[in-house]
Amino acid sequence: MATARPRQLDSNVREALRQKILSGALKNGTHLSEPKLSKAFKVSRTPVREALCALAADGLVELVPNRGAFVKAPSDETREELKDVYAAMMGVAARLAGEKATEEALSDFNDTLAAQQHVSPSDVGKAQQKLNDQIVKLANNSVFNDAMKVIVRQLPTPLFQQAGSVAARDEVMKTYLFLQAAFKRNKADSAEKMLRDLILKTLSC
Repeated sequence: MATARPRQLDSNVREALRQKILSGALKNGTHLSEPKLSKAFKVSRTPVREALCALAADGLVELVPNRGAFVKAPSDETREELKDVYAAMMGVAARLAGEKATEEALSDFNDTLAAQQHVSPSDVGKAQQKLNDQIVKLANNSVFNDAMKVIVRQLPTPLFQQAGSVAARDEVMKTYLFLQAAFKRNKADSAEKMLRDLILKTLSC
């Protein structure tokens, strides 16, 4: 079996720690010992150190000189602020898509939407994430995309709630059908409001 490449190891450790921090499994202020983490993840200290530095850049870890790394979990207030910012930014993505998406550019979004229409209610959150990822691509703005990644890394996974029922799933999917029509007609204002309101309603945090 091939050994994972260094960057993959960094990413694996980073994601595992991110999930533990955001889920509350690692409490705010917990000391993150490099030797203990290396042993737990069965990796050298280098990928652990790289992961901690990346999490510090995400705002989830505090690096204290001569003391080490400590969990810096988002407060309830910060989670609400992140939720508002993510919803607003996805609204901007929808606006940009509505302003400049061509029929050709919409092809992937249309295919994804068609494939997700009848997913089970328990998978609607995953379907919503796929559709939102397509909308960010439609925005076609590298600066916006980088800023969005910073926000997403501070939000729990999965991002979106399960629909819970067929009716709830259909309501979510209906919004994306309306968004599809808004994109085709360059109705940027309508697209922005629809997606922002949906995200505020369905985000997990």
